[in-house]
Amino acid sequence: MSPRQPIVCTLALFSTLLALLLSALPVAAHQDLKRAEPGFDAVLNIPPTVVRLWFAGELDSFESTLAVYDAHDRQIDLGDASVSQEDRLLLRVSLPGDLRPGQYTVRWTAVDDEDAHPVQGEYTFTIAGTPEVSGSNLAVAISAGAVIVAIGAGTWVRRRGHS
Repeated sequence: MSPRQPIVCTLALFSTLLALLLSALPVAAHQDLKRAEPGFDAVLNIPPTVVRLWFAGELDSFESTLAVYDAHDRQIDLGDASVSQEDRLLLRVSLPGDLRPGQYTVRWTAVDDEDAHPVQGEYTFTIAGTPEVSGSNLAVAISAGAVIVAIGAGTWVRRRGHS
């Protein structure tokens, strides 16, 4: 064995390991979310009609998902989530035209078209204004108001009686 052989073997092993590590790096970054409309924590005066998410790598059309939920965790999108055929980095879903003020949560699973590696995430956006009051919330508000009025009237009557 020549004195150079251990050095050459060590260098060859090191080069092979370095090449393997570097070739794996792009795979880890494929499905980073690059841009979202509406944006993270956006406060909007006009309700959006679509949610669009752009990713770093091409998406699997069958496995990637996107859904939008209201404050009660009910799915409110139109159920047409899809990867754009023109831009395989874009995942989109339509929203109804009558979205009310309040907070909405966007949840997605982006699956890489090459290695099928899924990445999941979520964020919220808000439509500005006064949220619509539901029937049960309205009943509670009216009941609470009636109790306050009754207590106030009772206090007034007691004070008037002691005058």
